[in-house]
Amino acid sequence: MKTRLVFLGPPGAGKGTQAIVIAKKYHLARIATGDILRDAIGRGSALGLKAKEFMDRGDLVPDDVVNAILKDKIHNTPDGFIIDGYPRTIEQANFLQSAIEIQRVIYFDAPEEILVQRIVNRRVCPVCNAVYNKLENPPAVEGKCDLDGAELFHRTDDIEEVTRERIKTFWQKTAPLVDYYFHKGLLAKVSAERNVGEVTAEIEFAIQTE
Repeated sequence: MKTRLVFLGPPGAGKGTQAIVIAKKYHLARIATGDILRDAIGRGSALGLKAKEFMDRGDLVPDDVVNAILKDKIHNTPDGFIIDGYPRTIEQANFLQSAIEIQRVIYFDAPEEILVQRIVNRRVCPVCNAVYNKLENPPAVEGKCDLDGAELFHRTDDIEEVTRERIKTFWQKTAPLVDYYFHKGLLAKVSAERNVGEVTAEIEFAIQTE
């Protein structure tokens, strides 16, 4: 089974939800660049404050900031990992290829309107980073994480205006990665508009086969 994975797709496609599910089932580390950057912002680090300027506008965080965080992380996960939210540009993909061999890239495909509705209704646990959706995947108790009971929060960048800008940015700068990984023979596409269980099954098939 392939254990060094990249989850690729537009905002709201369900990468984070699936990364948690697959990582737990197969005992893989989940490397979510978004969470790492938000942690740096929360701590008020220099890199975090720099990243915040870009994230608040819906722009991509510069490569030098993201790469510095990621390189150390991947070399401390010898039992396998899922990278969620990286790479986002061809330059980042080239950097990743030089740092470590990726075995499979899962591309999450879904229409824009579904992505927008998912994001504006998304709520996140500040403790375990579990992701919920008020429409598709609500917590058992409104506003509370099923796993640890923490109060869920709505990210400041999860509003419609910023969301549409993030999706636009994805198609301009990140979508070329689909062709990049396809030609390397690493890409597997899943229909991310389906329910969580169906998407999980499709991912499992992709990582267990050649």
